[in-house]
Amino acid sequence: MHGRVKVKTPAEQAEARKAERLKKIHWYTDTVKTIFKKRDDDELDEELLATSEELLRVNPDFMTVWNIRRRTLLHLVATDRASVSSEESTSAEKTAEENTSEENTSEEKTAAIEDTPASKAALTHDERLLPELKLTMACLAVNPKSYGAWHHRTWVMDQFHEPNWNREVELCTHALSKDSRNFHCWDYRRFVAKRSTRSDADEVAFTSDKIKASYSNYSAWHNRSCLLPSIHPGLAGRGLSESKLREELDFAKNAMYTDPVDQSAFFYHRWLLGREDVRLGVRCMYVDRHRQQLLLVLNKPLDLLDGSACVVVDGEYEVASWQTSDPRGLASTVLICQLTDDQLSPSGAHNLTVQVSYKDETAIQMLDLDQGMPSACFYNVPGRCTMFRSLASAADVLQTELDSLLELLEINDEADSKWALLTAVLLLQALDPVSHQKQVQEFFGSLRRIDPMRQGYYDDLCSRYAIQSVAQDVWRRQDPEQVLLSVGVGLS
Repeated sequence: MHGRVKVKTPAEQAEARKAERLKKIHWYTDTVKTIFKKRDDDELDEELLATSEELLRVNPDFMTVWNIRRRTLLHLVATDRASVSSEESTSAEKTAEENTSEENTSEEKTAAIEDTPASKAALTHDERLLPELKLTMACLAVNPKSYGAWHHRTWVMDQFHEPNWNREVELCTHALSKDSRNFHCWDYRRFVAKRSTRSDADEVAFTSDKIKASYSNYSAWHNRSCLLPSIHPGLAGRGLSESKLREELDFAKNAMYTDPVDQSAFFYHRWLLGREDVRLGVRCMYVDRHRQQLLLVLNKPLDLLDGSACVVVDGEYEVASWQTSDPRGLASTVLICQLTDDQLSPSGAHNLTVQVSYKDETAIQMLDLDQGMPSACFYNVPGRCTMFRSLASAADVLQTELDSLLELLEINDEADSKWALLTAVLLLQALDPVSHQKQVQEFFGSLRRIDPMRQGYYDDLCSRYAIQSVAQDVWRRQDPEQVLLSVGVGLS
């Protein structure tokens, strides 16, 4: 009919879409080939910058093209400097002639100083990089979580002679107002905030605002954990001061009560309680005269390639052969030393001192082997709360947190209590695994019911804790040396 717009049939529309798609594919593949050929031919020029920009605006996650672009930029910046250096030589000759004739006015001399090659080079350098900020903004509009675009912007800001860090912080604030859990943007914010005029305290206040707006903002919790130790350091510069720790525990507790289903606050809570690193120490030292073996059990794994262990027998340093319990030679908490007849006599008394070192940590332990005795053993029974490291009043803090969690479990449905249950299990195990064993088993039963997809994980953790509880109870009740002999530790 006249006057009516002709409408394509569904088949024609599908064919048109297919043709358009093929056209885009051909353009994309041809562009990639062009970029790679220019790179292989070492043609790092303006055309390569333009071509790579076209491609990255379509696909900002093509890391290889970002790398080629950075290589091209560095080449062009070097070319710009060489060009300015050439102009410097010409300008210097001209200036020398003018100074000789003494015809320069003071204004002209000032202008000549301001127009030095250094200022030109800086201007050319920053002008060359400025379009990269616009490009990354366009790419982030396509994909706000593009690894390549955020990394390139980080690199560009580091290359500027006069970067505007405060502007970048404002950019992050705006981006996080759109998506407060964009962890790429949080990463970049940490990078620029350290170089801006903002203090760590300002950034902590920013995380507080974001967390109060959404307790599930894990990135904000994480950023908070990165900032607080530098503002409120604990003893020896480790962790948090105890006063700040208690304040943060209350802050996390408020989030846990408000949204007990979300995991973010519970993870932060666990970080607060387990905030310090365990110092290298000897958990067990056992020497067997008959087999001429020395066994060490450390409180954390040691890689003999990075660390070292030595033994001193009767005041004389001995070069001994050490190996880990791992047959592949990987890091292990168990070290075995094979001694010789010269180092360990069949019946004499000996004093053995072991020194283990790793990075800036050193652990020293001594052991006496009495005359005629077949073996000797030292064992350090773990104290309470070792799971959550040390506080001035660790047991009281952990008990208080446990009481809060038990209260939370009473007022919430079991289906909403997964993270509270798991955290309570960790606290019970830390306080006293032997006396709390029955309650821990009951909580694991609840976890299996409300989270059946992770039943294997709970079974494994439950079995591990049961073994630890029995082992610790055995160590408390019996002679450690007899326990070692009964299980054959270090005798194979």
